Amino acid sequence: FIAASADGKLSVSGRIPLSDYKVKVARTEFMTKCVFDAVQAMEFIIQHSEELLVDPHRIGFIASSAGTAEANYLTWTYPRLKPGLYTPMSLTLTNAQLDYPVQDALDKVWSYFADELGNDALLSHYLSQEACATIVGNPWCQRPAGEDQPQLCNSTWQELSMARLCGSNFEKVTMGELVKMQVWKPMHEQQKGIAYLWYISNQMKRSQQMQSHRPNPVIYVRNVRGGAGDKSWSALVHSAVFAKKYLDLCKELGLRCVSEYAEWPGIKATSRGMEKGGLRYGETFDWQSISAKDNTANWRTGDEELLIHVFAASHQQ
Repeated sequence: FIAASADGKLSVSGRIPLSDYKVKVARTEFMTKCVFDAVQAMEFIIQHSEELLVDPHRIGFIASSAGTAEANYLTWTYPRLKPGLYTPMSLTLTNAQLDYPVQDALDKVWSYFADELGNDALLSHYLSQEACATIVGNPWCQRPAGEDQPQLCNSTWQELSMARLCGSNFEKVTMGELVKMQVWKPMHEQQKGIAYLWYISNQMKRSQQMQSHRPNPVIYVRNVRGGAGDKSWSALVHSAVFAKKYLDLCKELGLRCVSEYAEWPGIKATSRGMEKGGLRYGETFDWQSISAKDNTANWRTGDEELLIHVFAASHQQ
């Protein structure tokens, strides 16, 4: 069992087996284990940096989808807990999430859609009823837990969510209702720690309050799902809305950020930004001019990610 504190610290409990924990909502309450493993890997790299030929103060993270949580924790929180141990210089994310959970999605995530689409926007315009069982409901409720495996389903929460939001009322459910109804209320320290790991946006904000060793990485986010007609669960999990919200947060915090994202139905004029390669585009520093010198017009996504890391490592601030 990995104990999580409201401050983001993780520790192994030798007294409690992982299988003893019962989820309140969803499997992402076990994100503690994933993040803890990532920390152990990072510690190994730092301890063996000389033999691995790694400069601990020029670290770049690359992540996609669920890896977003671990890469962000290592970028924003672990440097605060272990100041001076290493320096995150760059962070590139594809199919990224900003906050969690995005399956069994809760108020924090739905608030991003409500902000971009409006409180009265209908869920059914962006998600199929079939996919509702995966995004609002918990697909792991259909899978029996093994004797020594963690229990990933709270049947009470599942039955209530499915009845209220994914059943006969589905066509009428709005984003504003999801924000109000699907709420995480942490009752004890472990649930507060889980919320800390979930809310990457809060990790980013807290990191910028550090007096020294404050992370200032170059950030690149690219989410191309969630365009017109794509109502699958995977499109919402990797929604373009999240990439736009990274850009907003970078502007608020004064971070260097590049964001590319699909145009979703009903996008606000203020969210469209510029156009680049058929996607919407925004930046908080002059990346287009910098990358133009390297003739990136026909580069693949991974090539541009690599260039971000090279630029960050050579322009340390």
